[in-house]
Amino acid sequence: MTAVAAKLLPLLEPLEVSDRAELAAWLIHSIDDGPEEPAEGYEEAWDKVIERRSEEIRSGVAVGIPAEEVFAEIRRKYL
Repeated sequence: MTAVAAKLLPLLEPLEVSDRAELAAWLIHSIDDGPEEPAEGYEEAWDKVIERRSEEIRSGVAVGIPAEEVFAEIRRKYL
């Protein structure tokens, strides 16, 4: 992180969550110069990932965390 960016952090941190989210969206949009359309094979590759992960969940290899716990942790950390 540059010195300029580091100086901005203490100014941005006290902002309301909605303001920080809007700034984050703007920043992400400002650097998103990727292709408008997904690369060839993108959907097929994701289909394979989805199928593999789904099978891991069905077989018990992967165990999910209840949404309530995830959201509670996010609120505890960031709000």
